[in-house]
Amino acid sequence: CRVPDITNASITLTNLSGTPNKEVVKIGTLLEHDTSISISCQSGYNLAEGLTKPLQRSSATTLCKNGNWDHKYECQPARCTTRPPNIPNALARFYGLHHGSVVRYQCFPGFELDTNRTEVLLRKVVRNGGLTNTWPLTHDRYSVKCEYGVWKGEPPTCVHVHCNQPPVPVGTEVYLVGSRGRWPFDARQGLPTHGAVIEYACLKDDHRIEGPRFSFCIDGHWSPDETPNCTKITHDVIPPSWLFYKP
Repeated sequence: CRVPDITNASITLTNLSGTPNKEVVKIGTLLEHDTSISISCQSGYNLAEGLTKPLQRSSATTLCKNGNWDHKYECQPARCTTRPPNIPNALARFYGLHHGSVVRYQCFPGFELDTNRTEVLLRKVVRNGGLTNTWPLTHDRYSVKCEYGVWKGEPPTCVHVHCNQPPVPVGTEVYLVGSRGRWPFDARQGLPTHGAVIEYACLKDDHRIEGPRFSFCIDGHWSPDETPNCTKITHDVIPPSWLFYKP
């Protein structure tokens, strides 16, 4: 048998016990029947018997039998053996563990990719009529990718979506509403996040809210977006005939 030419591998003879020794054999060297060789892939590569049988090991032996090797190996880039790294408040989408696989991260509702980092490229993908924040697959420098058995790259960060400070019309005040009641809204304590509820109230007792009393922070926008006002409470004029009505 001739010593095979296997890229990214070193080939040595094996001892009678089947363990490899340090004697490296040259490609194309003729070896006798029943001679065994050890094939060791370089770091980051694993053995495979053809394209359909990747193996999760980097070395193996093969035996010369009647002019043919009983196993024909090649060294392929190693597959990743673990799931890609998870990040808080996001879903990792990936479709394989083979070398070159790329992960796409999708933030949960109420979160978005941190665009304050200058290196982040944000792509808006329209799905089912809505906008979805995803990590761009084409931006390899900041994507997470399986390279020679290891997930490499810088994962993105998903941060809370905030609504802007709600408008406060003249004569009104705004409260944040929670499970423990309500309290005056104070922008110095931070902007409301996704899911926050505010309530409008009038400063004067003889005024009432005209318009939606409550507004909800949904994906960075107030809903409904109509701003209420306070108007003075008035009564309809009583017709004179009512004052002197006799049944």
